[in-house]
Amino acid sequence: MRNNLEEFLKDNARNKEIFEDNMQNKYVVYKEEVNERFDTIYYKRYSESLSQNDYQVGGFYDRKEHTLYNPNYNIQNMFLLDHTVNIAYLSYIDRDIVRKLNEKINMYLDNNRNKLKQYGKIKFEYLNEYDIRRVKEEMNREFITQLNPGVSLSYDLSTYDLTKLKNYNSNDIYNAYLNNRDELINKLFEEVKNIKKEDLGFAALMYDFKLNYLHELVESGKYPQITINRNIYQSIKDVYARNLNINIGYGENNMNFKFDIDDLKNSLARGDTSTRTYGVNYRKVADFIKENDLIRDKHEDFEFSHINFITHGKDELYNKKNFEKEPKHKNKDREAR
Repeated sequence: MRNNLEEFLKDNARNKEIFEDNMQNKYVVYKEEVNERFDTIYYKRYSESLSQNDYQVGGFYDRKEHTLYNPNYNIQNMFLLDHTVNIAYLSYIDRDIVRKLNEKINMYLDNNRNKLKQYGKIKFEYLNEYDIRRVKEEMNREFITQLNPGVSLSYDLSTYDLTKLKNYNSNDIYNAYLNNRDELINKLFEEVKNIKKEDLGFAALMYDFKLNYLHELVESGKYPQITINRNIYQSIKDVYARNLNINIGYGENNMNFKFDIDDLKNSLARGDTSTRTYGVNYRKVADFIKENDLIRDKHEDFEFSHINFITHGKDELYNKKNFEKEPKHKNKDREAR
């Protein structure tokens, strides 16, 4: 009859025994106390010869919660089918610490946004033209693709960032979390609050910058081409098809052609003002553009501002005339989405 690994884990007086897995392979399992709560479980293949098989870590047993963390595959196969040991993974604890810590950080950032800005000014002033362009491209995409565009105020640590904190010690962090997670989160938060002032201030300033730029997109009409992209994108975003029928016009002349819907959506979302990915229609569309676009000599890409209407089957999806006297967009600024 197979020895019961679960009983072995529960019994503090037992620390080394032989167990079989469900394939009748024999293993020596050794239990070593780490602290008042945890044992480290080691195992190796059983052998009656003089071979020196080294122990491998099989998991970490939490005596209080009757939970085995990070169990090795071989260790799991030694349990009887009716065992009641909880199986969990320490990576979950790291992720949960980060989640709770980020919630606390972002609440602090939201409540102290104006006060924190002073610490991020130098970092924000070092943004170059490329950085600014990338941020504007991000907000262009937000404005174009989202029905109710908004800006999120957030600063999030990763699990890697967590391991770099002075108060993070892998030897006892899990014990601290399981014994009193609120106390641990508060301790880590106080450290982050003190050492990440510059980053938090930068996040607050970046939020203001994005929000102001979004207001320009929505309210001022300062970027009409981006508004055109939005109008077209919002008209076709929920259409599931391979191609759309597009009508473009230059001067008094216009033409119809089929265009790949995914290519159009991607170009619009990026904030491109034109495209030339015509597929099989390349030559005839390119020739039409070169003959009729009197402003951009010899160009072969058509501008989205010259799309008159878009249809799919009998359905008209977009008509330029419907937006020519459209009132300003109503935007619901949201500080967190």
